[in-house]
Amino acid sequence: MAAGRLTRHEELTRRLSQLIMVLQDEAEEAGEEAPEPPECAAAEWTEADIRRFFDSKGAVSPAAPDLSTKHGDGGGGGGLEQRRALVARGRGLVAGLGAHGRFLASGDAVAAHNRLSFDPPVKQRYMGGVIIPKDDPLLVGLLNDSSLMHAEKVFQDDKGGFGVAHGFTNGPAAAREHGIDSVYFWDAARERLRGVVAFGEQTSGVRSLHGDATLPTAHGGAVEAVLDDLLASVVRYVCSVSSATAEISVRLRKPCPLYETLRLEAWIDGSIDMGGAMVKTAGSITNAKGEVVASAKCTMYSALMMSKRS
Repeated sequence: MAAGRLTRHEELTRRLSQLIMVLQDEAEEAGEEAPEPPECAAAEWTEADIRRFFDSKGAVSPAAPDLSTKHGDGGGGGGLEQRRALVARGRGLVAGLGAHGRFLASGDAVAAHNRLSFDPPVKQRYMGGVIIPKDDPLLVGLLNDSSLMHAEKVFQDDKGGFGVAHGFTNGPAAAREHGIDSVYFWDAARERLRGVVAFGEQTSGVRSLHGDATLPTAHGGAVEAVLDDLLASVVRYVCSVSSATAEISVRLRKPCPLYETLRLEAWIDGSIDMGGAMVKTAGSITNAKGEVVASAKCTMYSALMMSKRS
């Protein structure tokens, strides 16, 4: 590394230190007492942690989590040790899945996944309300469509079972912290995953130091993340609960506006190869006029399905 050049961590720490000073200045200019974060905040907290700390006037921090956030709704708070513990738990989960590979590679697993996805505990249901208004016409139309079933995000655990677990692009935490608010519905007759999505200012292609959106459109990476999750999720309702993206091709056809509810749709694109070990999917994001904003094609790979064949 060249002399005097900051590492990525040092650069991020410097920027978060500047953010803290900006937020403190803003509080003082508003005639409010600015909370004082701990010295480690710039080095160990995320931008979301820092903003949450100042928004709550110092009441909520990774060391003192917001107890009103329910399990499954919470986001990326927590100090460095807490995050390392979460990663360690994740490694344990991956190791535990191998012991249940035969079940997870079976049609019984797909059926179990679907039962929980369509009928989760009431407290774990998410049907918009952060970025997408609950009375949004597109969302209400899907909720009232008798041919569709609301589909909650479900993942397997290390005991071979399933649980509701919102992801990077799903659930209230994703909407609050990542600026991505999506709701899925399953069309069983056509075997298609439908839904709606809206992007908040956190996804803006260009943002100022203050965090304000300076472009009224979502960054292409945020749009691609939504399509990746959508095209991966449709496989779970048809043939495999354990697939991961092997290859994805995305076409960004139009600028994706912020705070506009858009339609989602994904489907199995052609044959399912190698007994479900390799699945091709396709999908799109369209606006209220029916214009395609972005589209994608994806190849999903399931190591569990491949092992079942061997």
